[in-house]
Amino acid sequence: MKRGLLIAVALFALARPARADAPRISSSNYSLDLFQGPVTTASRVIGLAGAYTALAEWCEGEYSNAAAPAVRAPYSLGKWDYDICLGFTNPGAFSGVDFENRGSGLDSLPSRFSSSFTVNAGLEVQYGTVGVTVVYDQIRFGLQQATSDSVVINRVTGSIANAFLDQQLMLGIGFRAATFELDEQVGTDNEPLISSGGASMQVGAVLAPKRSQLRLGATLRTELDIGDIRGTKTIGDSQAVDCDANGQNCKILPSHITVPWEIEVGAAIELGKRPLNPPRLDTSHAEDVIRARYDDARVARAKKHAATIAAAPEARREAVRRGLELEELSTEAREDAAMNKELDALTDLQKAQARLWDRRRMLLLVSVLVTGNAPNAVGISDFLAQRDVASGQNVVFSPRLAFETEAIPGWLMVRGGTYLEPARYSDAFSREHFTAGVDVRLFKFNPFGLFGDDPWRLRLAGDVSARYFNYGVSLGKYH
Repeated sequence: MKRGLLIAVALFALARPARADAPRISSSNYSLDLFQGPVTTASRVIGLAGAYTALAEWCEGEYSNAAAPAVRAPYSLGKWDYDICLGFTNPGAFSGVDFENRGSGLDSLPSRFSSSFTVNAGLEVQYGTVGVTVVYDQIRFGLQQATSDSVVINRVTGSIANAFLDQQLMLGIGFRAATFELDEQVGTDNEPLISSGGASMQVGAVLAPKRSQLRLGATLRTELDIGDIRGTKTIGDSQAVDCDANGQNCKILPSHITVPWEIEVGAAIELGKRPLNPPRLDTSHAEDVIRARYDDARVARAKKHAATIAAAPEARREAVRRGLELEELSTEAREDAAMNKELDALTDLQKAQARLWDRRRMLLLVSVLVTGNAPNAVGISDFLAQRDVASGQNVVFSPRLAFETEAIPGWLMVRGGTYLEPARYSDAFSREHFTAGVDVRLFKFNPFGLFGDDPWRLRLAGDVSARYFNYGVSLGKYH
């Protein structure tokens, strides 16, 4: 009984709510912890509970793996390919969302998140085995109760990657950059109080053995440390902003803003007749041969025309040159039409192979995200409320599990998953999230031939947990 009582007392102590009477920040000798627990990036990544580092396909793969630009999806055709991702999510769908996972003491805090939303956009371009991707997302928070401030975090992530070993090993390197902005509402306008930014490096790898049902992925994102943060007032050795009329109750700025380092490893397993990594019908060499044949013919004619012009009497050389030029224009027009017809035949051959793949499948994904610590740091809400409450003292782990299947082949894709969001505060606990998402095929829209023959799709995603709800919407191509 004594042992049981001691355990109960210990659990009660661990479960105590966040203290509202925490000491006030008194100097700049601290860091701001920009840890993001919930998954708020692209809608497909949300629907798959963030377990995307091994799959790493299309534009949204950049959020999970620096090697993603070199990953060619099974339905990626031709030497050139590209993908566009546009999306919107609303992690502040309900008032007072617990974005930082503060626990049951959320309501007693002097400030908490509200009116949060994110937007994201990106572009991926692939040529042969090489790919480049750049994505941008912005997350904006409002704060309830104590202040009328708002926080804006802008992030740009980009990488370049190449495929090796007959497109079975993809390696990538890139960067992630972030800016942190603190705005104060004055009347109907927002006045910036802080605007600081920085960048760090990321590397990634994807292993995709041909004809295999398994794909492995890993990525490392180094710590992003933002220093040289300046305020409008100096208090001793500290910088400060947003003081009252008497110069009191200032916001003491941190000496650094820290985006912790991250390591993520994962695996994807395909259940079905079609392998996860089917051999692509690579027509790059055939395309080069076709183009070279026409180029060689044009070079040979140019030499022949030059000799004909030189052999003509000087008085008729200009007329001969003009005649040969008109003839060459007509010949090149016919050749262009013939060459495009041959290239289209190669593309049709690729599409015919893709149509033979069985779309009935079940994709399983698993990953673990490890996030570094942030010594002597506080979270965003405590910074705005100027409360000295430690955040990010320990390295934390986030296991993730998801599935994806095509419920109606060619028309409807469904996905779902779960992940554990770790706690960054000593008086809070990890919480489990449940996610879901769908892709609905819409229609073909290809003005001026800019968007290809694939139909467009509407993508929806949702993420629910204790004291948290998020939904996302995006448009893209249905593959």
